[in-house]
Amino acid sequence: MKLAGRISGPLILSFPLIILLVSSGCFGVFGTYIEQGGITEHVETLDGTYLLEGTTKDYGYLLFTPDGRWQFIDEGDIVYVGQYIVINDRAYITTGNQALDVDSAEEYFILKEGGDALVDSDGFEWRKDEVSSHVPETTAPYQTPVEIGTPVATSSPVDNATTRNLPRTPDPILEYPKELKSVVFTLIAEPNIPAEKLNIGVKIDSRRSGDEQMERDQKDVPLQRIRITFFAYNIQDTEEEFMPRTFAEIYYSDIPYVTKHHTINPDVIESKGVDLPIDSARGFLNVRKPYNYGAIIEIVENKPE
Repeated sequence: MKLAGRISGPLILSFPLIILLVSSGCFGVFGTYIEQGGITEHVETLDGTYLLEGTTKDYGYLLFTPDGRWQFIDEGDIVYVGQYIVINDRAYITTGNQALDVDSAEEYFILKEGGDALVDSDGFEWRKDEVSSHVPETTAPYQTPVEIGTPVATSSPVDNATTRNLPRTPDPILEYPKELKSVVFTLIAEPNIPAEKLNIGVKIDSRRSGDEQMERDQKDVPLQRIRITFFAYNIQDTEEEFMPRTFAEIYYSDIPYVTKHHTINPDVIESKGVDLPIDSARGFLNVRKPYNYGAIIEIVENKPE
């Protein structure tokens, strides 16, 4: 099975289990213990980003988190998710919500160099990415009045007993840098209670920025490449006054999130959205209980026309 659309050759796996690359996070190997048939075995958990030897993150990457989950991320989108467990220097993999049965798992990685490298079943090596395995310090994004579109659902119907002692549901969060203040971002959310998910979207209206660009030479106007981090959380599961404003706060809070990349083209209206917690590789969200949600927008690069 091909791991990512743009990767070929060594990423064709001989088993139906897909190997995931891990995004930002400090890499390390941490010891724990589990019971297997009455025998206590030493187990290690992974936390970091891995790249196929000789490639860059542009070709996709694996992300392992200490909670036993992995992701494969391609062009900023989470393509595959699953679970893993490490026993005796082997990381056994399953995909989706499939139960992890070490005895029947047919796909695994062999840990090398204390976890700095992984070797798949075809003999290809994945190496830890030193740069992206650490979340960089970032300045707080420019905070502007949030324009909230309709429909906006900051909470869903619950009984009085559940909400009696809960604080007022906070306003949805939308953050973006001051360099994008000429673009109108509208945050929209719609719960789907039967499906137990929340659809979160951002409408991107660049028509005002398009008017400004017409006054300049179009060849000198870069297209803005942005990263949108969508997130949601149940209020009762977080600390009081929890209001994340940066990607790092979201990453370390263990709430469900998904990142998407998008190029802002001039003079158009576009949308980007996700379903949480379904599209996230971690965390839980109960749309029947009070929740909050938001999006953090960051500029990742400028692309000339």
